[in-house]
Amino acid sequence: MKKRLIVFSIIISLCLPSMSSFARIPQDKIGDFLSHAELYSLSSSKDKYITRGEFAMMAAKITGIENAEALYDFTPFDDVTKDKEEFGAVALLYDMGIIKGDGHGEVFRTDDFITGDEAQALLVRLLGLEFYADFKGYYGVASSKGLFKGVNISNEGYIDFNSAQTMIYNALEADISESNTFDGYSNGISGESYMKKRLGIHKISGLVSDDGNISFYGSSNIRKNQIKIENTVFENTSGINAEAFFGCYVEAYYHTDRNSGEKNIFFLYTNESRTKILEIKAENIKKFSGNTYVYYISEESNYEKRVHISSDYRLIYNGALYTP
Repeated sequence: MKKRLIVFSIIISLCLPSMSSFARIPQDKIGDFLSHAELYSLSSSKDKYITRGEFAMMAAKITGIENAEALYDFTPFDDVTKDKEEFGAVALLYDMGIIKGDGHGEVFRTDDFITGDEAQALLVRLLGLEFYADFKGYYGVASSKGLFKGVNISNEGYIDFNSAQTMIYNALEADISESNTFDGYSNGISGESYMKKRLGIHKISGLVSDDGNISFYGSSNIRKNQIKIENTVFENTSGINAEAFFGCYVEAYYHTDRNSGEKNIFFLYTNESRTKILEIKAENIKKFSGNTYVYYISEESNYEKRVHISSDYRLIYNGALYTP
């Protein structure tokens, strides 16, 4: 019977302090995060600019208020009628004082492309920081909160689909510890992001040490639908393939159930700068001694490679922890 892969997981983080600061999410993961967090509402083409109506729908999603279209009977603008997809989002944001029309009559110009300036003003108001814009300007506040990180603005001043997603994510990451319109007075202690304070989304960094099947410490002692990062156990109700992350240093997002106190993980990704994995088929190993392995690079090749594994490694052999 053919043996399964031997997987050497060389985890750089084992030599570094655990629970380090959370790395910024890679640009190509932002859309996946918003989708898994259920903060994503568009099926828009990624190669075109975003309209004012589309951006309003994206922004309304992160208020945490669902089914806004059922809450309002009035039409705030003549060009945003109740049959429009963006009606609920626009009505909600108008009611919250976050959008104010175009300043030229009772229209929102919902089908016009949104500019970077308009998007930043909307998000600054959504953060509750409009007061600070009175003396810093919207750009000053937006820049101080990192809203433009990873954002590209066209020569015409517009933002595309990817940049719109990025601005929304940046707003979620923004520190809103200071006093603001929605949260009221604050003593200014930093560390309260929008996603944590208003949406209850928490983050954790660390090593996946148990996936419900195998563990770094012997047999698994958690359920199949759980995952352990460092020493914290999370419910895995989102169908994450935990085995694919076993032994990896990850950045993860989770909610805490208010009733049970259970931590429900809904999205994670491997921090590739802190994870190095070498996979060698068992039949390709020529010899090993201590922590040094000599192996063929493929079944068809006689070319040998030698690797020395540090003393901090964990070896998973045929699905179980193995100590040579």
